[in-house]
Amino acid sequence: MVLVRVFTVGVCVALAAGVAAAADIYTEDQYRFIVSTALTHFWGRAKLSDGSFVQPASDEDRRTLPIPYPEAKGVVDFSVTAGVAVWCGFDYVPYYTVYMRVEGQRQI
Repeated sequence: MVLVRVFTVGVCVALAAGVAAAADIYTEDQYRFIVSTALTHFWGRAKLSDGSFVQPASDEDRRTLPIPYPEAKGVVDFSVTAGVAVWCGFDYVPYYTVYMRVEGQRQI
């Protein structure tokens, strides 16, 4: 049983490393679909640091990405790595916390 767990952890680490190293994991159409779907579910559901929900200022804002498209693709790529970690039974929170700290310091 220990060997099975060690093997599973090894496979998951290899998957996560491969995913983390990959750029442009999806086709452009797939990225656009994922980003569009995320935008649809963003407004009124995402929370700001003060706990309030993000709301668009106008209908035009509702249809506009709040971050540049290349950054949105980067978020999608990050999500794949976190998803593999969760699928493997690992805690994604430490990875997510570091990612958010680094992203918060970047200038877009």
